[in-house]
Amino acid sequence: MSSKHDKDVIAGLLEHAEIHADKIGSSPPEDPNKNHWKKEVRAALQRAMRIAQKRLKGKTRDAAVAKIQEIATRAGVSL
Repeated sequence: MSSKHDKDVIAGLLEHAEIHADKIGSSPPEDPNKNHWKKEVRAALQRAMRIAQKRLKGKTRDAAVAKIQEIATRAGVSL
């Protein structure tokens, strides 16, 4: 894979995770879908983290990891 392709894949995974993180944040605590959304967020972020750590370098990797951690914190999931 090319670096551009890796960045595009990570961006797509982060977008997917952000959508579900927003749902988690805006739903009431008793919402039965919350666990499903958390699983979606965790899976997307774990995959993004693997790609970032394996294929990206320097500031690009650091920025991706920081964004992944920010979304995980907002969604209340651990990686």
